[in-house]
Order: sequence, then structure tokens, then C-alpha cells
Amino acid sequence: MKRKTIVVCALLLLLSLYGIQYRRVNEKYPVPQNINVCLNETLQIKELEISPLKAELLDGQQIQQIVRNSITAEKNDTYDYHDMKLYLMTVLCRNISAQKNSVDFTQWMVESGAWGNGINGEFFKIMNEKISIIQKLDSNEEIIVRLPFTW
Repeated sequence: MKRKTIVVCALLLLLSLYGIQYRRVNEKYPVPQNINVCLNETLQIKELEISPLKAELLDGQQIQQIVRNSITAEKNDTYDYHDMKLYLMTVLCRNISAQKNSVDFTQWMVESGAWGNGINGEFFKIMNEKISIIQKLDSNEEIIVRLPFTW
């Protein structure tokens, strides 16, 4: 009987500790907010207006045409893009604050029920030669950027 009481108390203690840790982690790291935006809608986040203008799904042959004239293509001219898919989104970003602001495209993701991916940095450089992946914007400045997500 004494042994059964010790086991039950130990299990209750472990369950309590698990509950406390579970709550602590969820308070420290809240669930990120997913924001759904349709084409030609405008979303305002942290003094930035973001408007998706165009969305395309490209296959390997179309990707090969895009990178054909780039430095990447010269280095990897034997790379087979056949199995690659690229979701290409064209977005207008506008700084609506009175001060300089920055857009960090490395934080942007696309998701579906089956997959989720961030920006492909190599294709970002190819498609946006004059735009940095972390772009600074002056007050009321706007840019149009092409965001490549691969899988």
C-alpha cells in the first residue's frame, strides 16, 4: 500500500511539472499569427503596406529560363531543374512611416496544408538585382519585389 501511494504521488508530481513547463513554454513562445492576403489586397504591418500583385507557379523548364543568363547558371550549367517547383509572388511594399524602415524578406513564408517554405535566397538575388533580402526603405518609398519560394 505504501509503495502504491509513493508511485501515485510521483506520477502526480511528474504530471504537475509537465503541466507547468508546458504552460511556461507556451507563454514564452506564443503561436505565430498567420495572415492570409489575397491578390491586390493591402495589408498593413508595422508601418508597412504590403500588396500582393501577382502569383505564379513555375516548373523546372520555366525556372531554367529565368536563371539561364545569371552567374548561378554559369556555375551550375549542368544542374537539372526538372523536379523543382517555384512559387513566384510579386509584391508591392510601401513604407508609410515618417522614418526609414526595413523589410526583412527572410521572415516571409508561404504555406499550404502539406508544406511550408521560406524565400530561396539564390533565386531572390537573381530576380531582384537591386533589392536586398533585408531592404531599407525611406519614408513613403515603395518597391516591387519578386519573392521566390521553392520546393
